[in-house]
Amino acid sequence: MLRSSLSLCTALVVALSMQGIGAGEEASPFAPFGSREGVRRKIAGAYLKEMGEEMAVEDLDRAVEAALRSFEQSLNQEARRVAEDVKARRAVGEFHGGRFVLQVRSGAGGGNPNRISMIRKTSNYVDEVRREPLNLGGQIGIDESSQGFSSGGYIPKGRILVITKIVYRGSAAGDSNGHGEMIVKAGRTEIFSARDNSEAQSDTWRGRLVVRPGEEDGVFVEVANSSECEAVVHGFVAREEWADPEHKETLTEESKAVFRKLLDRLDDDDATKRDEAQTALTGAGPPVAEFLRGLDTSKLSAEARSRVAEVLETFPER
Repeated sequence: MLRSSLSLCTALVVALSMQGIGAGEEASPFAPFGSREGVRRKIAGAYLKEMGEEMAVEDLDRAVEAALRSFEQSLNQEARRVAEDVKARRAVGEFHGGRFVLQVRSGAGGGNPNRISMIRKTSNYVDEVRREPLNLGGQIGIDESSQGFSSGGYIPKGRILVITKIVYRGSAAGDSNGHGEMIVKAGRTEIFSARDNSEAQSDTWRGRLVVRPGEEDGVFVEVANSSECEAVVHGFVAREEWADPEHKETLTEESKAVFRKLLDRLDDDDATKRDEAQTALTGAGPPVAEFLRGLDTSKLSAEARSRVAEVLETFPER
């Protein structure tokens, strides 16, 4: 165990050194773990400061072994945490712009929140996350299980999601088990909420909300007791600079050439390639809107025009 611990510690210091952090630099909290002697010095110094006397050799030996074991456990825990995060991202996938759908529907549940987010995380009360969209509308049975659906994904690292439009619908009837409720929320902004209202609710929110990696779980829909909710979220994924609503970029000839190729693919015989082209156009960010609005779309096919219109829905005119 000790040999393994020391090898891990040594490897860490080597990695830090490659980043320009030397093993002897006390400014780094990892520096003392570069060698067994470094660990001994650190522990002995801390003991001397606390007690005003030197630590017994036997106690110091045991403390060194314990410290190295603890350090190895911390490394393993962090490795597991990162591995679980990677697994989750791979299972859900990334969202690269356009739109995604959030749905949840539930019968009675004691008033507990039934929630699903853009990365398919749910509250404990959702019984099942479906692979296909839910069939919303119609009477909700009090004995219905709680089901959710999400076609969203993680925001790519180093990028932001700018939400520009949310189309929502649902109802919040409630039942003999408790109050009905439907909520649509994006980060700290509550887009809509209704309580104990059996009438169909629907509307469109337009605005500008920035969501960063790690904040995806804050974009969700939620219901309680014989209620249902759907939100179709439109937005684009871009570099951090686009968090500033005043940020602008010049549309280059190179960009125009790329956009023209993507436009041609909107009429490809392969439906998957048409979808990929639309996603790529949306993922190009606000400059693509400037390009598309300057186009004569009369020569495009009906489907291509429809897809262009959908892309432009993501980028409201300033």
